[in-house]
Amino acid sequence: MAREGYEVVHVFDLDMNAAADPDIWKYAGQNGYVLISKDEDFVRWQEDASDSPSFIWVRTGNCKNKELIDTLLNNLPAVVELLKSGSPMVEIFRAP
Repeated sequence: MAREGYEVVHVFDLDMNAAADPDIWKYAGQNGYVLISKDEDFVRWQEDASDSPSFIWVRTGNCKNKELIDTLLNNLPAVVELLKSGSPMVEIFRAP
């Protein structure tokens, strides 16, 4: 995503790799980040909270990193448009 011109911050960059999911969720919301995860827990929080960060739920199942990245990048233009139009959560998945 950085190659596409987006600011990208990984939990490792924030020294939050051992942080609990609720702390990551809260940090993303407080700092205006769009959270990208394969973790279904974030989906439930998105549905329950009004002050949630925007969230991209990547549903690829177990796959190689290249497949995960390709899935995200192939869908990125549509994802960005949906987020800009106000969708709080966008779900993307890998075609079988």
